[in-house]
Amino acid sequence: MVIDTARGSFTVGAWVRLGVIPPHFVTAVGQDGEETSGFCLQYSSDEGRWTFARPDLRVTSRSAPAAGAWARLTGVCDSVAGELRLFVNGAQEGAIRDRILIVSEGSFVIGRGRYGGRPVDHFPGGIKDVMVFDRALTEGEVGGLLGEPGATTADGAPPRAVGSWPILRSATGQAVP
Repeated sequence: MVIDTARGSFTVGAWVRLGVIPPHFVTAVGQDGEETSGFCLQYSSDEGRWTFARPDLRVTSRSAPAAGAWARLTGVCDSVAGELRLFVNGAQEGAIRDRILIVSEGSFVIGRGRYGGRPVDHFPGGIKDVMVFDRALTEGEVGGLLGEPGATTADGAPPRAVGSWPILRSATGQAVP
């Protein structure tokens, strides 16, 4: 467990690239619960869009991904505001009310989700520079993840990641361009 979802707010982000547009859901980053992922950044084949999802709830992007194109996905779970927010390439593309605390105490996973107690939704593409924060980042801080100058926290410091995983190879060992 990397994110203590029982505490409420958190932020998770990653650069992702679909090799193909799949005909089913695929998950880039998530954290396992007992039966299902407690949250995940994923592609939804239902909408043909990026999503930040929790059980029975998801916020969907306005923009559609293109096969082979990198996108910076950032999901913000803000328990104070009672919202899930999804950012694509630093721009907020969606928000939805979320007042239910979901506890997921399993493994933090990259490249798949969990459903029915088993691994599912394997990601067919590249994932790199995964970052996790133990609070809800502001819009300015999310923009700072793209290297925009001037992004700081309320006390004037840059946001501090709880963890960061620079991934340069796929699960098959192939180099990720």
